[in-house]
Amino acid sequence: MNRNGVINELRFNDMLCKTYKENKTCFVQFVNSVPHRLNASTIQSLSLSLKLKHDSRHVNDLISAVLNRGVKDLCIKSSKIIDIDMHSLLKSPNLEKLVLYMDGLVIRVPTIFCLPSLTVLDLFRITLTCDPSNRLQNLNLNLPVLRTYEAHDCTWLKFMDVTFEVPLLEVLSIKHTRLLKFSELRTKIKFRATRLTQFTYDSYMLEDTFSLELDPSSANITSVNIHPRKFEGENVHTTALLAYKLLKQFHSNMERVEFKRSAILYLVKDSLVTDSLKFEMLSYLELEHVRGEILLMFFKWTPFLKTLILQVLINFEEELLDSQLVPPCFESNLQEVHFGRLNGDEHEMRFLKYVLENALVLETAKVSQNFESIAADSVDDTSSQKKMKVVKSPKAQI
Repeated sequence: MNRNGVINELRFNDMLCKTYKENKTCFVQFVNSVPHRLNASTIQSLSLSLKLKHDSRHVNDLISAVLNRGVKDLCIKSSKIIDIDMHSLLKSPNLEKLVLYMDGLVIRVPTIFCLPSLTVLDLFRITLTCDPSNRLQNLNLNLPVLRTYEAHDCTWLKFMDVTFEVPLLEVLSIKHTRLLKFSELRTKIKFRATRLTQFTYDSYMLEDTFSLELDPSSANITSVNIHPRKFEGENVHTTALLAYKLLKQFHSNMERVEFKRSAILYLVKDSLVTDSLKFEMLSYLELEHVRGEILLMFFKWTPFLKTLILQVLINFEEELLDSQLVPPCFESNLQEVHFGRLNGDEHEMRFLKYVLENALVLETAKVSQNFESIAADSVDDTSSQKKMKVVKSPKAQI
């Protein structure tokens, strides 16, 4: 506590207690001490790490006590289900950061609410729903100063549309790494974010379930990470089309792209050719599995590409080689190429040689240790061989 009666942080970790009984006693004492000992003190931050089962009433009493003292940063991580009173949280005008990591927690929220000071919202394995009703509801979240929103394995139930009004949002991350029921994926999620800088979508691609309203004049996208996840009953062509549309939305001003399952882009090759996009700001590109034809399209679209991370090259046919069609980035910008999984196949040798011979400012081509001798034999001149750098532990995502 400082001289102004402000407590910077309160922490409680129930694993620090030696026995289960001691744990329960310590937690109750901790909860009871907050309102009685702190008097009119202001609390900046509360962090709870709970591995064991605790009475939800005690947790809510503690939350209520710190909210009444103007807490700004609230972090609750629990491996057990706790019934949290969200109405008090959603009425807090001072809350700036809310982190909830609770596997299986179901939160009931009103259809309209505003957290005027919230800048960070981080949710993990939480189901958000509304009061019992026979009809689907629409939810509008007004978060006027939110900068970061991260949701990992979170679902929305009994909502038809969920709209995030987030004019200052900079970081948006949505991930689904566990299997979900089809009914858990039907809610339409919309973000109205005009100043986005970092975007991650590691989830399932379904029509009319996710939309992003950007303002190209104010958005400055530094990083885009797209991972279209597989799911039972998936229409792969639809997945490819939706993933491409998402990528296309950022094409004019993004600087860094990571695209998993990039092999599916071949299914929408005609759209790629027709649109002929220009990623004029892109300097870093990471692709997982990709065909040579699609890879050359990316080269053509990215005149300022400096770094290429290529995990698996599916093919690279000889007819793709044309000395008169060397991509612009090869002439003045491409400096570093990382190869992930390489087997020494003929098409891999062909592409490696193509890069080493045509990338005029290339400084390094990183290959795995067991591929060193094969790679060296694939190029004739010493200068090209010097550009190759051996890495013992390539980050190959297979």
